[in-house]
Amino acid sequence: MNEKTSYLLSETQLVRLRCKHKDCGATLEIPLEKLNDAKYRMCRACERKFQVTDGPMEEVNFMQNFHGALIGLKKASANLEIELVGPMKKDTRLRLFAAME
Repeated sequence: MNEKTSYLLSETQLVRLRCKHKDCGATLEIPLEKLNDAKYRMCRACERKFQVTDGPMEEVNFMQNFHGALIGLKKASANLEIELVGPMKKDTRLRLFAAME
């Protein structure tokens, strides 16, 4: 069974960042409106940069673009609703079924 889970962008309050640097793997939960803060351009656990720019000149910051798009689309929710859909993890399904019993 290919079950999905979904989230409405208009209801999104937190963004979860997972560090993929070797020997880290920290998960940071950040309020959506603070996603563009400079302190979140690096992992707060291992203190290594996420390197979300287009290169050494850092002319384009993809986190800044992502933040701007999320905030702008969230504000447009009167005319448009965006639903983010992903596969439901096995352990999530088990917890949902257990809660229904």
